[in-house]
Amino acid sequence: MKKGTKFLIAILILIIVGLVGYIIADKLILNKTDKNEVKNNTINEVQENTANEVQSNTTTDESVKNKDKEENDRSSRDIKLTSEEKILKKLEVGNAKYICREHIPTISGIDSKVAEKIQNKLREDNKKIWDGIEEDEPEYEINELLTSMAESNNDIEIGFYQKYEIWYKNDNVVTFRHIFDGGLGGVSWWASYGISFDLSSGEEIKIENIVTNKEKYIEACKKSVYQQLKNDEKNAYLQDGYQEILDYNIEQTSGWFTEEGIACVCIPKYAMAAGAAGEFQYVVPYEDIKDYIKAEYVF
Repeated sequence: MKKGTKFLIAILILIIVGLVGYIIADKLILNKTDKNEVKNNTINEVQENTANEVQSNTTTDESVKNKDKEENDRSSRDIKLTSEEKILKKLEVGNAKYICREHIPTISGIDSKVAEKIQNKLREDNKKIWDGIEEDEPEYEINELLTSMAESNNDIEIGFYQKYEIWYKNDNVVTFRHIFDGGLGGVSWWASYGISFDLSSGEEIKIENIVTNKEKYIEACKKSVYQQLKNDEKNAYLQDGYQEILDYNIEQTSGWFTEEGIACVCIPKYAMAAGAAGEFQYVVPYEDIKDYIKAEYVF
């Protein structure tokens, strides 16, 4: 074989080896790239799944929180007060009648044991008032009064009634307003007051038990009440000695919760002013007493 021919064959072999090497190298690079892509895709997929799982768990947690909040809100939002009117006493002489009515309260929409405890307390308070009337106005005196009224030959009805209504509620407490009205033919015996309950236990909340600094609390209440009284048109009807009565009532550290604050004084009409003035009830804003009551009762 000639030297030229051998040289060409050698060149061809080198070219073929080079092409084969290039192809092998290229395949190795592609395989490595594919593996990296698979690896990256796998990592991305895991990260995405993890993120989705975290988001799902977060959403679930939020759902649980929202559900709990809705249930807490429902504790106050769904509380209902219904009543059935009942005649507790009825006396008649001719056309004159003496009738005592009560709107028997029933609580629903909250835990049944809590509801039962609250309604029993409301009914118990009503009974105490009826017992007081029976003692102060015995039946024989009522009959004498009816006999005197019957002589006029006119249809006359006297007597009293009691009822409750929801005054204020939030997630923690509910306040009921007690209304008493009626009379014996003269001026009305109208009176009202509030009573607050813990929605988790059904227990009555006594203001004296939530006051952390009684002296400061009373001082703040007096300051607020006297300022309100100063701006009240009813102060024109005040009688001598009203300050003593007002101070005594405030110092009892009683009352009930309202949206604006705590009603720290409730004085019935005629107690410290002419009847035309009506009742004296004043609410002290939470802002004025927040430092002297338990924090959970600052609404």
